[in-house]
Amino acid sequence: MQYNELKILAEKLVDMLIKKNYTITAAESCTGGLFASYITSVAGSSECFKGSFVTYSNEMKMKMINVSSNMLQKHGAVSSECVTEMCRGAMLQTSSDISIAISGIAGPSGATPNKPVGTVYIAVLYKAHLIKVGHYIFEGNRDDVRNYSVKEALSSVIKLLEKEF
Repeated sequence: MQYNELKILAEKLVDMLIKKNYTITAAESCTGGLFASYITSVAGSSECFKGSFVTYSNEMKMKMINVSSNMLQKHGAVSSECVTEMCRGAMLQTSSDISIAISGIAGPSGATPNKPVGTVYIAVLYKAHLIKVGHYIFEGNRDDVRNYSVKEALSSVIKLLEKEF
């Protein structure tokens, strides 16, 4: 995957958000701020992007965006339940129209028998309503998994905006 492909998707998303007068925020774990980096590389993104919470550790997920310790113990940070709570917490902190959360195992370590390297969950909320939770297993090295995750996150919001929820 090339940088230009992600940049084009980010430009398209920012353009759509501005035209629809929507704001977005992100809660990122395995991508470590990469989603925010692509969004903010687009001139004018400050009109629609409120910010990103890079909650790489469980401690920061709990402190910054109110992810529950009970949920983390029961389901783990790489789960549909976690990204849903991450989305809700980020949305509550920023009052954005749309919130997206990404959590996964980029590798090369961290895998479990049920969650191999490349396992990623992405959730999207619109005005506090859960729109989509996706479960993916991306191939490749650590950078590949992170880039595929951002590509899927950008694409997911674009597709949802095209449908107008």
